[in-house]
Amino acid sequence: MGGVPALAIPESFRALIQGRAPDPEVSGDAWLRLLPGRIEESLHRWDLAPDGPARHGECALVIPVRLQGNDFAASAPDRQAVLKLTWPHAEARHEHLALRDWGGEGAVRLLAAEPTAGVLLLERLDADRELTSVSILEACEVIGGLFRRLDRPAGPQFDLLSARAAPWLDLVRAGVAQVPRRLTEQAAATLSHLLAGGADGRLVHADLHDLNVLARRSPSQWVAIDPKPVSGEWAYAVAPIVWNRADALAAAYNLRVHARLRAEIVAEAAGLDPARVTQWTFVRVVLNAWEVAGAAVAGGSAWFGRDSGRGAVGHPGGCAGRSCEAGSGHPGVLRGRAGAHRGGVRPDRHRHSTDEACAAADGARRDAVDCGAYPARPDEHRRPAGVGG
Repeated sequence: MGGVPALAIPESFRALIQGRAPDPEVSGDAWLRLLPGRIEESLHRWDLAPDGPARHGECALVIPVRLQGNDFAASAPDRQAVLKLTWPHAEARHEHLALRDWGGEGAVRLLAAEPTAGVLLLERLDADRELTSVSILEACEVIGGLFRRLDRPAGPQFDLLSARAAPWLDLVRAGVAQVPRRLTEQAAATLSHLLAGGADGRLVHADLHDLNVLARRSPSQWVAIDPKPVSGEWAYAVAPIVWNRADALAAAYNLRVHARLRAEIVAEAAGLDPARVTQWTFVRVVLNAWEVAGAAVAGGSAWFGRDSGRGAVGHPGGCAGRSCEAGSGHPGVLRGRAGAHRGGVRPDRHRHSTDEACAAADGARRDAVDCGAYPARPDEHRRPAGVGG
């Protein structure tokens, strides 16, 4: 089998990976040098033939392939699949284990894996049918249903949410000048309460939103992609769909009521405790406000709406973003810091100012007050359920 031409790796992907520091072992530059050989080895190992141009997300290159042998005939009868090669980083090290445990139920099906090389062979999904194609409220119902389908006990190999969240306490307690002290203090108290109540034990996709859901061709159903697995509770995972689709949030007559409705729909569809959903969403929105403010002080930029699993917990340069497991359709990043979309620069639909992030956090805090998640301040009164403002 001949070598893979350097041009098969999109320059936009090279630009994203170049210069990345090891996280924790391999730098972006070193991995890019290894990438052509990894592709060649994978095609040979599983008897694959390239079946279209490579596409990418923030951290992964995805190549549509055809299965030439019979090893995966039962799992992929149409002989179509995708080869996903991921720059090694801490957040991705358990992706193959989560997909294996889900077994194609509610998530993209894993056909084979070479974990030490960061290579996955996955079923090919329908890139022309993504969950962003339906209304945001319908998408929330689908997300809640996926929570139920994906829910199962987490194995001991997955990171504990409690361990991941522990450093956040120091961050919010320290605060940042641009985020009101009332928000960071309440976030610290709320997070302490959540962790004291037990937050571990279920296998959770921590970045499940409508850009990380695609349609399976046969049978026709929505499935999750690009998991960021953690041993936690599903109430923690509601925040991404609440803050995604910034255009819909901006168009809402009352942003707070609109965001709360999203959370309520997911919670009801998934059978979650509404109070813990509200509390976790508040904490994660405050963490995003903290990150936006920190980036503004540093003269940079941040994404309000990115998975807090990275930037807001002391891991800069997160890899949130759809990895295009479908293998057809969108040849570029669909979400992330330096997004390229359809070969160009993606409109900056998720970037928010510090003021907007703080306003969202304050709305989430007021929702928690309204549902009795914690007491109101002396200068405010609890509103009846369902009343916005």
